[in-house]
Amino acid sequence: MRGLNAAFFWLDEGVYCGYEAWRVMKARLRQAGFPVQGWLTSTPRGQDQFFADFEAAPLADHRLVRAATRANVFLPLGYAESLGYTGTHALQELEGQFVAREGLVYRLEGGNVAPAPPVSEMELVIGGIDWGYRNPFHLSVFGARGGVVHQMAEFRATGADRERVVIPAVLSLTAQYHVQMWYAGPDRPENIAALNERLRAAGRPAAVRAGDNNVVAGIETVRGLLESAPPRLVIDPACTHTLREFGEYHYPDEVGPGNGAALFDEHPVKAQDHALDALRYALHSHFGGERHARSAGYFIGQLQRRVEAESGAGTANTKATKPHEGQEKGEIDSG
Repeated sequence: MRGLNAAFFWLDEGVYCGYEAWRVMKARLRQAGFPVQGWLTSTPRGQDQFFADFEAAPLADHRLVRAATRANVFLPLGYAESLGYTGTHALQELEGQFVAREGLVYRLEGGNVAPAPPVSEMELVIGGIDWGYRNPFHLSVFGARGGVVHQMAEFRATGADRERVVIPAVLSLTAQYHVQMWYAGPDRPENIAALNERLRAAGRPAAVRAGDNNVVAGIETVRGLLESAPPRLVIDPACTHTLREFGEYHYPDEVGPGNGAALFDEHPVKAQDHALDALRYALHSHFGGERHARSAGYFIGQLQRRVEAESGAGTANTKATKPHEGQEKGEIDSG
């Protein structure tokens, strides 16, 4: 759409299209003789950039029109109530409120979304692979510099045949972003072997490894990067699938058949997670050990300081260790 001169446009389900698509379409409103006007309709997805532009700090000439589902006179009587939505989910889906759904695994703040620096400035580039055929196949590319990880790109496809889609996509992103290592879901060893063979044949200095699929520990690694101050994980706005899943990836809403165990062992609902699985494979496999080492040192230091305090202001024969270099003050160990 970047090459158009548009008189006006209407972007439906704009949140799913992504904020970058909205920005591109607004920039096309330059047809001579027409007023600058464009429309976007969508169900909100939490307090994202659309929330900032339309409600939190409205941009000039931006207007928000909120319409509740029950205001649709063409729906059957009692339709909204029959959906059974409650809590913040109902406020979002039925009232058009900019609220995040309950039980989200991750929460993005403003500092977690920003354009990625050019790949030439990255000290390290890695990727994550989540396999799929009927479900989406997803690739994510991350660059690291100065202790901050930037998601630079993503690729998604359904019906992803290995020879026609998977291998060409991995080879293309490897060449474009100079990926050094891919971390893939460990459930397809034959795909990992095939990709390594093709990367070697293409002369690419990259490899594919089975990623660490410890879900709970992986989530803590991602959270640690997201919630650092300043944040150590930043998503480029063009990675729309990843950003959408951040607003949908959640824990079970209640204990019940099929989800009770998942609730108690802290596993999220297995849905809308393809981009976030790829993200977790890459980040936990590469950075997880580093984070756990820092957390362990901090935990031991905190424990020793607590012993000293409880035994009378340092009379115990223990020595409190300082947090490891780079450890954020106040970080809580998840283990």
